Amino acid sequence: MSRALLTDGLQRKTLVATRSLGRAGWQVAVADDRRLSLARWSRHCSEALRSPTPDDTAYGEWLCAAARGFDVVLPMDDLSMAAAVAQGARLPGSHLLPTAEQFSLARDKLRTAELAARSGVPHPRSLGVETQADVARARDALGGDTVLRPRKGSGGRGVRFLPAGAPAPRGNFGGHLVQECVPLGRKFDVGLLFGAEGDLRAQFCQEELRWFPRRQDASTLQRSVERPDLVELSAELLREVGWRGLAEVEWQIGAGGTPMLLEVNPRPWASLGLAVAAGVDFPRLWAGLALGQDVRGPEHYRTDLLCRWSLPADALHFLRHPLRGLGQDGGLRRSGERLVDDVIDPGDLGPTFGFALAVLGHAFDLRTWRQVMRW
Repeated sequence: MSRALLTDGLQRKTLVATRSLGRAGWQVAVADDRRLSLARWSRHCSEALRSPTPDDTAYGEWLCAAARGFDVVLPMDDLSMAAAVAQGARLPGSHLLPTAEQFSLARDKLRTAELAARSGVPHPRSLGVETQADVARARDALGGDTVLRPRKGSGGRGVRFLPAGAPAPRGNFGGHLVQECVPLGRKFDVGLLFGAEGDLRAQFCQEELRWFPRRQDASTLQRSVERPDLVELSAELLREVGWRGLAEVEWQIGAGGTPMLLEVNPRPWASLGLAVAAGVDFPRLWAGLALGQDVRGPEHYRTDLLCRWSLPADALHFLRHPLRGLGQDGGLRRSGERLVDDVIDPGDLGPTFGFALAVLGHAFDLRTWRQVMRW
């Protein structure tokens, strides 16, 4: 029986991957720096490991030591992926990860924008900044409404909107960029899996429908869709650097209909559960490719499937927008559509009860809430 080590057990995507591999007959160990992580409560988790925090300088060494005896290592979030990529060939077990250069390029939003420009992929104009004066010059150069955001990070963490004519922000902005503001529109995410030779092995697209706490933050409800145009644009962008492993490419389409690149997430994405439920089992495919198996995702998957992150994000969304609980949600759920949940699974109820215990244990831990909610 194959054994897999997954990091970041608090994340719902790790729970999804644990269930996916466990149902396929794998023995799955889940690591996290907290005792009360979500995935450890799954009946498909055979072992729970306690790790340092992923931003600890000792995390990479710990990961190498912990990985001994496992067939496959799957780092599930930004910092754990960064540590695994940095270890390179020193990391025991099989793994399919981007190179250090690929990961650095995709994680850096300014370098991603430069790659998009070279590839002819539509993207918001972006300028790197370091000082308050740089921000002012960038705003003048770009014109109109702009966005100040960290060059590294995901979701809406650290993002500041700068309306045209508003006072200049104060402070030191090293490691940030200023982008032209992309008009609000429909938001899509494309998940891709590339093999060791940079060949596309699986693809999936979803539309984001609800978010918490803000529209630019993590989505709480998604719908599976087919958008071959977005898949091709995303694959074209990543083929430019010979990508290996998993990545998610985010797009926004405004009133004009032109897709605009928002960012690339060079690791498993938070809403992984919808792809698995729709028939594209990325965790199993990723692990199989890491072992050298010749596996591919399906050409077509189930569309118009909804997936909700009910605990805690969508519940908090409804507390903030109570009228939507009475059906006034813009008709997001169509007649006959099936709804699945990232956490609540009748065949694996342990994580649901584990979530309740985790809430009690981490109720006043701001760091945990920031990680779970991706603030």
